[in-house]
Amino acid sequence: MPRRNLIILTLFLLLSVVAFLLFTLMDRRPPRLEEVSRLLSEPGERIQITGRRFGEDRALSEVYFDDRQLNLSHVESWSDDTVTILVPPFSNSALITVETEHGRSNPLVLYNQNDFPSFSLEPFLPELPYIEFIDPSEGGAGTLITIEGSNFGDNRRSSSLLINGKKDNRLAFFDTPRENDFITLDSEDYVSWNMNRISFYVPEGVESGFLYIKTDRGYSNPIYFDVTEQGANTILGESVRYQFGQSVEIDRIGARESNSLFLWLSLPASGAQQSHISLIAESNEPFLSRGDSTLYRFDNIHSGDSFSLDRQFTVTLQDRKLVVQADLIPLGYDEGRTLYKNYTAETEDYPLSNRTLAGRAAYAAGGYRNPYSKALSIYEFLLARISWQEEAVAGSPLAVIDGRKGNSADYARALTALYRSQGLPAREVSGILIDDEGVVQNHRWVEVYLERVGWFPVDPALADGALSLEGYGKDYFWGGVTNRHLAFSRGEVECGVIDDRAVSVKWENIYSNQSVHEERVGNIAYYRSRWHLPELIHWAVEG
Repeated sequence: MPRRNLIILTLFLLLSVVAFLLFTLMDRRPPRLEEVSRLLSEPGERIQITGRRFGEDRALSEVYFDDRQLNLSHVESWSDDTVTILVPPFSNSALITVETEHGRSNPLVLYNQNDFPSFSLEPFLPELPYIEFIDPSEGGAGTLITIEGSNFGDNRRSSSLLINGKKDNRLAFFDTPRENDFITLDSEDYVSWNMNRISFYVPEGVESGFLYIKTDRGYSNPIYFDVTEQGANTILGESVRYQFGQSVEIDRIGARESNSLFLWLSLPASGAQQSHISLIAESNEPFLSRGDSTLYRFDNIHSGDSFSLDRQFTVTLQDRKLVVQADLIPLGYDEGRTLYKNYTAETEDYPLSNRTLAGRAAYAAGGYRNPYSKALSIYEFLLARISWQEEAVAGSPLAVIDGRKGNSADYARALTALYRSQGLPAREVSGILIDDEGVVQNHRWVEVYLERVGWFPVDPALADGALSLEGYGKDYFWGGVTNRHLAFSRGEVECGVIDDRAVSVKWENIYSNQSVHEERVGNIAYYRSRWHLPELIHWAVEG
């Protein structure tokens, strides 16, 4: 056989094998529901469900109303794209899903006629928020979503959006959402919010499931969002429930009548790796709450006084490791997005216009265009360049890089600056680390934003040997955080200023990076404050 014909035959066979494998992989995806023949129905009524990948016969497949499986007598016919059923007698308004050996489908809502006083699907209580539709109804981290409806509120001051963050969170249609199972968006995730329309970017950590609007009037109807575009696989490990105490001591006061001292105290920041955060005790009544931060006010303190602010909280931490599929990461960013602008900005801590720093960053990036590959190259450069020491380095990120030593805050500051210099959105995460003996210490690490992944965690100090945690190798800290990492702030938390006359204090190198920690107004000449590390009171592994 001529050589040219042999090459053509070989290519044909290779293409056939690739086509067969692609067809096989596509055929193994979960079923997909597209529509039901009637939105409003009654028990005993016949409806058709249309979609894809149901299988040619029922075999081991099932139809579910919420989590109740239909009896065989209620399934009239079955094909790969159409299933005909009789609405069961137990059915109220419910979510319909189809499950095959390859997984469970997205749900569709079937409304029971008896649940509604008329054919309108508007909410029973007109003051509640109501979602009409979501566009698109599927995607992943970084997807721009628009929802339309009514009664969302003119702004987000007393409203929020909840999006599912728990795998297999199978709520029934009329269930009240358990908010600890949902993710609330950061301010930079929102594009716009008004009474009838909300636009936002999907945050990281989202799972397929319901989305709600919450206002001071209550919850909206749920609408389903299907997570289909993921640039990373998430590996979850052991969960641990902790109880901590927080305290700030004030003494050595020099003051006269007519004064106020304000203290901003932060709770841990909610996120995909830390959840179920609850304040369970506090020694003083809050003056103001703003997100995860609480303001306490002390009036008319006197010379010689001493007092403390004490409180306790609980939090669940879980091992979370992201394994990125680099070929799924887009090469560019939406540079008009608030998140991109905020986390690639030059600040006093990140002097991006410094030519020497820019040169170091360009060299470290290794010529890669893919953001994931670029981020990994810069990370490896930093680990090869500097080594751990307990004392902090006084100076800029360049002083850390060229001085070749630093503590966890130095590693985090230098890596964040290198990332931002190369157009990669990045932020420092401030918090604490719990060692194998239960000892708590200040700790900082980094998050870099990747499209279709979200915020990707990196802990260069632990990867470089700052502390050995039993059960975690150094490679774990590229994309992994443990149930020993507790974050209090991602980037800088905006807290004040509460009074234009106030003298404000921001403390460096403590467990929460805030714009303001303390403010004093009036006749306070001096005082001493001691911000103690959170004290571990109790912990238990969750089953």
